[in-house]
Amino acid sequence: MKRKSFFTVTVIGVALVLGSTTSASADTTPTSPPKIIAPLAINNPFDSATATALAAYQVALTKYKADLVVYQAAMVTYKAAKQANQDKRKVINTTFNVALASARATFQTFLATNPNATAAQKTAAIATRDAAIATANSIRTAALAAISPGVPPVKPHEPIRPVKPKKGEKGENGEGAENSAKPLKTDGKAPKKS
Repeated sequence: MKRKSFFTVTVIGVALVLGSTTSASADTTPTSPPKIIAPLAINNPFDSATATALAAYQVALTKYKADLVVYQAAMVTYKAAKQANQDKRKVINTTFNVALASARATFQTFLATNPNATAAQKTAAIATRDAAIATANSIRTAALAAISPGVPPVKPHEPIRPVKPKKGEKGENGEGAENSAKPLKTDGKAPKKS
């Protein structure tokens, strides 16, 4: 019981001491206005060149992102056209193979039904077969030439991010990066040296 009351008295005492200390330490003198630091001025052409390079990079990056969207859409269209052309190619080749089989079957049927055919008749049947094959081949060649999917789109290249100058590097005018403009204090006092 004595411990609890001692602890309570100690806590109340500490609270009173801290409360009085904070109120006693309150200063009634007006505070000086906060120091205003002027924004960084880009007086160094080396900093200006870096800023220009970064601005050009941002423009190029925005263009790259737009070009990439266009490329992806063009690639989807190209792949769809290529698949459609593959389907057309299968139909053309099937039609060609049917025409070849028909020409050969007609010739074989002629030979089977006319075992005593003369040389002139056989030559005429061969010419008919060869003409049918040549016609099927030319139709197939023209049809395949007509279904080109076009040229695939060219993927745009991402622009290269400009490299930040390292401390001590020389710019175009021979000034180093450490000579860049410092923030200016506007309170009229000289800056402290460390």
